Amino acid sequence: MRKLTIFALISLLTACMEPQPIEEEPNPFSIVGTVELPGYGEDIWLDGNLAYVATGEAGLTVIDISDPTNPVVIGRWDGVPRLSQYYSRGIFKFQGDSVVYVADDDGGTLIIDVRDPSNPTYFGSLPWLHNVRDIEGFVLADTPFVVVSRYDEGVVAINCITSAQRGWANLLGYSNGIAIDTQRHLVLVANGQCGLMVVDYNNITNPTVRAQVDTRDRAVKVQIYDTLAFVADWSGGVVVVSVANPDSAYTIAQFDVPGVAKDVAFDGVHIFVAAGSHGLCIFDPSYGFENSELIAQLETENALSVKVRNDTAFVGTRGMFYIVAPTQ
Repeated sequence: MRKLTIFALISLLTACMEPQPIEEEPNPFSIVGTVELPGYGEDIWLDGNLAYVATGEAGLTVIDISDPTNPVVIGRWDGVPRLSQYYSRGIFKFQGDSVVYVADDDGGTLIIDVRDPSNPTYFGSLPWLHNVRDIEGFVLADTPFVVVSRYDEGVVAINCITSAQRGWANLLGYSNGIAIDTQRHLVLVANGQCGLMVVDYNNITNPTVRAQVDTRDRAVKVQIYDTLAFVADWSGGVVVVSVANPDSAYTIAQFDVPGVAKDVAFDGVHIFVAAGSHGLCIFDPSYGFENSELIAQLETENALSVKVRNDTAFVGTRGMFYIVAPTQ
């Protein structure tokens, strides 16, 4: 009986020493819906139940996102007067307006009528400018303006009513993505190797550069959240900049991402990064932006753009549109 007891004890101890399978933590975010795009999803504008996507050589694509699990392409525009060298890179829409503005590279700034989202039609264009990379808008003294970035010639504001070019800021570097603090009329420019530029447009005819903040690589996209600017800095990862005082903007934090940072969005809780071939990377900055933790990495086609609303992300890639939401 004693031998049996010892044998049983040894067997029990041996079993306890065997490695136990480790339970993987569930991914906090999941892809809930996808739809094929006719081109590259370079930029996204969200408006109610619709997503307007600048789709490169394919022009403008309109997607119904009312059911996140089943996004549906309901409209496209890629027609006359479009030429083969044109390439839709950026998109903007004033709230409640019936047109969208498309930054169309060498096609300039196009105006597309979307009163019927299922049948977008060419409405016209603003004064022709080449190398247009991005577009945003604001209202000053009850007048709507769009600001466009020109890859090698800075940014310019255009009166949407008269089509007059009102204020040109010629910047060093190569101007890419822009974001606007609409309350303070500050235009933030992701300016390539020159980092982030802060341009003051309160005097619409004489914009002034208030600050320049260097980044590690080349700034390609920027998003503003309150008084923070989030810069997608290519191989430099993500740079977080305080623009609370535009005259003394400074870097708060910088962190690396898998691959390269092509676009970035912040919803107040998580940081979403379109990381090219590394898909969508989601970071938790709970312990400070400099300690942002990668909590999810979702495989997509080559991720080019990302926008976020509430806790849901919308991702444009090479040929696909993804909707990402917290895992239920």
